[in-house]
Amino acid sequence: MIIKYAKLAVIENELSLTEQLAKVKEEITELEKEFSNIEISREKIVEEAIDVMQAAFTLLQKLDVKEADFDKHIRKLEKYKKEGRSQCAKSAKESV
Repeated sequence: MIIKYAKLAVIENELSLTEQLAKVKEEITELEKEFSNIEISREKIVEEAIDVMQAAFTLLQKLDVKEADFDKHIRKLEKYKKEGRSQCAKSAKESV
């Protein structure tokens, strides 16, 4: 399934790259809290996951991401798929 995320807002803010990265981490922490909640709410998880995407999208804007950057990322994912591994599995192996 392909979903176009064009509905993410273009947000201009005065945060530095470091501060924006901290915002991404904050949103991830909030998402993790929703998963640890005894009564997991799909709505809350979706809400927090979109917040993570928005914060990451804003960080990418600040880094002046180009279409070539996305193309490179897609090639990397296609390579992982051909090798029969996921990006998460690769990351987990590298962090050990």
